[in-house]
Amino acid sequence: MSIKIAVSYEEPWELKEVLERLGPIAKSYKIAKRQQGRFKKAYIVGDITCCPIPKPEKT
Repeated sequence: MSIKIAVSYEEPWELKEVLERLGPIAKSYKIAKRQQGRFKKAYIVGDITCCPIPKPEKT
């Protein structure tokens, strides 16, 4: 399953931190062309099939 995450940040190191925390889930990212105002925007594309979520046990 593919996901797209929109991220708002002020400093480049903040975007780098988000990408590091997402780790293997993040496949690529794109910084928005139009950057206006205080916050910058980036879009992260990822794949969550690489990290399966364990199913809860039935009781």
